[in-house]
Amino acid sequence: MQQGLRDVGARVITGLSEGVVDSLHSAAGAVASKPREIASLIRHRFGSADNISVLRDGPEEAEDGAGAAHLQSIPKFGSDEDCSSATSGSNSVTGAPGGPPSSRGNTLERGRSSSLDMLMQELQELRDAQTRLEETLESVRSGYMKECRLVMQSLQEERFRCERLEEQVNDLTELHQNEILNLKQELASMEEKIAYQSNERTRDLQEALEACQTRVSKMELQQQVVQLEGLENATARTLMGKLINVLLALMAVLLVFVSTVANCVVPLMKTRSRSVSSLLVFLLLAVLWRNWDAFSGHTSRLLHVPR
Repeated sequence: MQQGLRDVGARVITGLSEGVVDSLHSAAGAVASKPREIASLIRHRFGSADNISVLRDGPEEAEDGAGAAHLQSIPKFGSDEDCSSATSGSNSVTGAPGGPPSSRGNTLERGRSSSLDMLMQELQELRDAQTRLEETLESVRSGYMKECRLVMQSLQEERFRCERLEEQVNDLTELHQNEILNLKQELASMEEKIAYQSNERTRDLQEALEACQTRVSKMELQQQVVQLEGLENATARTLMGKLINVLLALMAVLLVFVSTVANCVVPLMKTRSRSVSSLLVFLLLAVLWRNWDAFSGHTSRLLHVPR
């Protein structure tokens, strides 16, 4: 979960940074392309950008040169006749065919000054547009930074939540594992106890059966001895044979009874509660058997009580 949150945060940050960088690059390209357009315009109109200062200073130098030439062209006259002759000469000069080139130069200078004014206006507009673009870029960057901060804060909160949830899950898993281990240990100990008790009971039963078998074998040997000794008397032999057969039948019945009792007692002695309850039942039966007369007298009295 933490790795997923980190990937989401990295993607958000990279997306926002790429958006900001792309917008900045596009704005910078637009701002950088404008001066190139202006330079191409200037080269198209004036040949090179160095002629702008010459063109801006050209009218002032032309006016200064014209004033100086006008002052130098004014001669010093000593009388009114000289002045009249000079004025007539000047009129003749101005009326000469050299007048049209000066008017053409004035028109060229005016066109150049108007084009320079237009270029200055365009430069001012570009500067205003650049300032506006910078303001918009700053606002966009501040908005992106705010969004980044909010996203980072939310991601931090989610990471803390995930860490807390992981801690809780780890605690719960540890508790469950400890409980499972305790239960397994208890079950193993109970199985060992039950196996030990069952082994002891089976050993006791096997010993009892072996004792019965030894007794039966001894009785068979005794029967054989009696048969060998009683060969002289046929009636005695027949009686002894019948008696031995009866005894063998009784022993077989006893063995069957013992085996059935053992089979009945084994399931009663598997657990402690069953063994205790069976012992209590046996004790109760023994007490009733010993005090059967008193118990029967009390029961008869209770049954024959007059109503």
